[in-house]
Amino acid sequence: QLAETLSTKTPSPEMQKNLAEAYLRLADVAHSVGEDTQAERAYSEAQVFLGTLTAEHPDNTEYVALQARALHELAVLQEDQGKFGEALASNEHALELRQSLVASNPDDPNLRRGLADSYNNLAVLYKSQGNLAEAASFSEKALEARNQLIEAEMDDEAVQIEYAESLGNFGLLKMEEGLTDEALDSFSAKLPVDRSSS
Repeated sequence: QLAETLSTKTPSPEMQKNLAEAYLRLADVAHSVGEDTQAERAYSEAQVFLGTLTAEHPDNTEYVALQARALHELAVLQEDQGKFGEALASNEHALELRQSLVASNPDDPNLRRGLADSYNNLAVLYKSQGNLAEAASFSEKALEARNQLIEAEMDDEAVQIEYAESLGNFGLLKMEEGLTDEALDSFSAKLPVDRSSS
């Protein structure tokens, strides 16, 4: 395999990043067509390069963000395969990286969006296991993170859609917990108004 072929050499950081991204693209395609074994292998190959990059350049935001994305996508694959323990570990690692990135770069909307995605992933995972309390907790964190994003990026339709989905997801979880009033509050909530356009 390519990672093994290059193991005796020292590729540049840029080459390692490009190789990791190539493996991630391969994994995404393989997963989308149901080739989960090949997808998992490609994610593992990407992690070889990303692990080296982040170990050697721990303060490089781009490399750490790429590793978090790889872990996030691997967690989705693992959940689809029914490997919930592994999916939880991958999600938690991605969350830890993204929390650190946002703490160091609080004004970067892409990093904050990734953090919201990690919260949402964990909410979905816990809900699938019937742990509604943990699911609701992470769903609320995703909602809060996306609320902050939508206040900063009112013209971004994708962010507005994600926020609306978070409202619905949080409401459904509260319904399942039997907390009808909180569920109705979430269902009836509206998107923040962009006062700058008024």
